[in-house]
Amino acid sequence: MLKLAVKILVLLTIVIGVGCGDEEEDQRILETTGYITGYDPCLTIESYEIGEGLLIATSTDTLLTYNFPENIVEFPDGFFDSWLGGIDNQDLEVRFRYKLANEDEIITYLCSWGTWPFGNPVSNFDQVVIISAEKIVN
Repeated sequence: MLKLAVKILVLLTIVIGVGCGDEEEDQRILETTGYITGYDPCLTIESYEIGEGLLIATSTDTLLTYNFPENIVEFPDGFFDSWLGGIDNQDLEVRFRYKLANEDEIITYLCSWGTWPFGNPVSNFDQVVIISAEKIVN
């Protein structure tokens, strides 16, 4: 009877240990091209500085990053007048390597009532961390 209890205890320990482990986060480095099409209106102002949010539309998704390097692209006049300021602007086409932001890297910023009264409009986009970026010259 004691041996059976020990076996059950060991089995439960293994099952609980496997079931309660941390989920592995996707840390693959991906590469794609896209257009900078907008920005986080709650945090980003003209002129752009690293740490402010940019939206990059790729062929499959729109991504949000808060670490796009400065001086890669020159934003056209009026880009920061509308949070979706650069749709399909050839001057804002970039090639970049990135990874999905993990839980510790995700930035959450609430808008003040006067800036954006209904919450942050970019909060539902996948956040990514840029590894490297370059402007595509057409």
